[in-house]
Amino acid sequence: MNSLLKILSLTLALLIGSLQVGAANDFQPVTRIPSKAYYKKMRAKIPHLKGDQQIWQKWQFARWGALFNDSKWATQQLQDVIAAKPKFIDLNAVHLTLGRVYFQRQLFTEALKEYNQIGKGSDFWLEATEEKAWTYLRMGKIDQAMATNSTLLTPYFDRVISAEPFYLQALLKLSVCDYPAVLETTGLFKKRYKERVLNLESLAQNSSIDKNALALMQKASAGKITQTSLGEHTLHLPYNSHRDVILQNALHKNIPDQVFTRLSQLAREELKATQIIIRKLHVIEAEVIHRVHGAPKPSDKSPTIKVADSNTLVFSHDPKEIWIDELDDLNFGLKNCPGTKGQKL
Repeated sequence: MNSLLKILSLTLALLIGSLQVGAANDFQPVTRIPSKAYYKKMRAKIPHLKGDQQIWQKWQFARWGALFNDSKWATQQLQDVIAAKPKFIDLNAVHLTLGRVYFQRQLFTEALKEYNQIGKGSDFWLEATEEKAWTYLRMGKIDQAMATNSTLLTPYFDRVISAEPFYLQALLKLSVCDYPAVLETTGLFKKRYKERVLNLESLAQNSSIDKNALALMQKASAGKITQTSLGEHTLHLPYNSHRDVILQNALHKNIPDQVFTRLSQLAREELKATQIIIRKLHVIEAEVIHRVHGAPKPSDKSPTIKVADSNTLVFSHDPKEIWIDELDDLNFGLKNCPGTKGQKL
């Protein structure tokens, strides 16, 4: 996770868009970053509100609290929202946000507990899984980070995730000196993202009618949009664009020009983020080349695998063989990276 503040600022609009149809329509989301003075003013008013209105404002301003370095207060508000169990807020979004706040406070065990509250059927599960992997990395649990992130790179998900899990996987493989796997990961990224980048470039340069945007509008008219309901159209639209609140407003009003313009803007933003990941992957590839061809030869000692006890069955792992019931339940045992003693990620 590059910076939690950056992640929060980039995804606040997406999380605001997680409201369920019903009472939530009576409330207005905060779609722009407020001034600190306005934030403090609204924060002071929240204790005087009652019922659903108070819960709603706690949900809205707890997220801004994380941005204004008011994380302890934000933590309490998010806990209150979860305890209230409001039907007009997707609690998966609240658990995800609380996990991020705990991560910001470096309370990694608590962050993992929140991420684990998000079920596989949730639209937020892929993000929670990625952030679990980053959390394990910060805890120094490389094997668990790699196992968790590997779930995202299975053929079930590797075409619908953002570019960052590919970078994380390459980084983790580099950390254990698995250089072939590093290059395999960067190769998979190029294969999976080539078509996606071309689709995004086309969308970014053209804000006119697009068949996938039209499909998005049709889905919106039929009810709540999820990644699952979008199906194959997800591959041609900006990552999580269906949860963008500005786009949702345009869809709700059925204004095609605004829909296409917003999608074009989101495509440009994703392209910029992807370009950053590509540069990072180039750095990792350069490091592999340096270690293999330019660095002193490592010792003959190979990485070892943890030995299972007598009560554990161990199956040989074929990365091409996927058992769907084992997704998000992989385990790797790793230690020793020969020839890199003293080096850090």
